[in-house]
Amino acid sequence: MEKEVKAYNSYKKLSYIDGNLPESVRRDLNIDELCEKIDYTSSCIGRQFLYHLLCIDKVSSVNKHERLIEYLQKDFSIRKRASEILGKIKRM
Repeated sequence: MEKEVKAYNSYKKLSYIDGNLPESVRRDLNIDELCEKIDYTSSCIGRQFLYHLLCIDKVSSVNKHERLIEYLQKDFSIRKRASEILGKIKRM
């Protein structure tokens, strides 16, 4: 796994210790390999956050955004525009 992708999680470990999986558990679960297999993100920031979610011992709160996710799935033009705007982050 790229060092840049792990950077956000490393930062968050400094912010709060509870909830982070120990390094031995991450290795046992092959977190790096899992992240690479399920990564469909389009930016480094997205990959960093995905990796962080896999490294903490908590259930993701993505279900709070279910209505927005459904809206973006149905409306191609909004989804395309959002992708274009977020794509600019990739080049920064």
